[in-house]
Amino acid sequence: MRIQAINTNTNFKGLFTNKSNENGGNWKMEYQPYSWEKNADGDIGYMANKERVDVYASRLPDNEEIFTRETYYAKESSKDILGTESYFLGYDDKMRRTIDEKPAMNREDSLKVLKKKYDVFLDMKKDEKNSLEKGLKPLKEKAEASLREYGVASGSQANGYEYGQGFMQKGEGLRRMYNAKFDMDAANAGLGKNFDNLYNHTKKYTKLTNSMLNARDYRDKIAEEIDTIKRLRESDKLIDISSRTVDKPNAPLEAALNDIKASIGKFICLPHRLITFNEILKVVNPRNIEGNCKGQFINFVEDIIRRGI
Repeated sequence: MRIQAINTNTNFKGLFTNKSNENGGNWKMEYQPYSWEKNADGDIGYMANKERVDVYASRLPDNEEIFTRETYYAKESSKDILGTESYFLGYDDKMRRTIDEKPAMNREDSLKVLKKKYDVFLDMKKDEKNSLEKGLKPLKEKAEASLREYGVASGSQANGYEYGQGFMQKGEGLRRMYNAKFDMDAANAGLGKNFDNLYNHTKKYTKLTNSMLNARDYRDKIAEEIDTIKRLRESDKLIDISSRTVDKPNAPLEAALNDIKASIGKFICLPHRLITFNEILKVVNPRNIEGNCKGQFINFVEDIIRRGI
């Protein structure tokens, strides 16, 4: 399983960042959640529970884990897919697991980190695919060999009946027929086992290749949205309220509501998606906003965020 190690990169922006070098070599780990990430209580912008990486899945969990035991320096170790260690249990039986949680990233930075992770995820899938392809040939050869053995055994049994012979000769024929049946049963068992192995291996291969296509499509969509947000930001058409754990998260939207006409045509960047300013205006009466009722607009946007729609 390929992991891209970035443990020494103390300038890495987003999610787990090892700051031990800045702390005299003592354990110091920071975590900056995705903009859309939720904790166990459903609060947005906070660290989610860890989930193990499944190379056959089409998606990564928000707080993914690659867990290993008995490394050269630790009894247990937990890393993200980029190789940053979030905790470990040393051979001194001390657990290094304290994490300083920082405000969530905005959506643009979140997507940049996510794209990095999917690049590595796809590399992992490629390695697994190569491994499955190497294992396919011997399984196929075993299945074909057992099929030939079954054909020989079944042919021997079919030729075991000797009706025109005497009692002693017929008895010898029955003995051979019994042995042929025994051989056929053994061949049948081997045939079933080998074809089951081949079928299960092929099923895994199919699941993996389908998940690769899905993950690649998702990675490409992430890249497209990163470019879209960048263009909108550079053209001053982005109202970014995607980080909900910073001070005054709605401040950019409140500023935009001071000039409705100038904000028409802009995009509001939420933690989980982009939405046009005009879409909200279709639901919220602009006259009410101009009448100093901005709260209605903001409450509607917060409801979208809370419900994740």
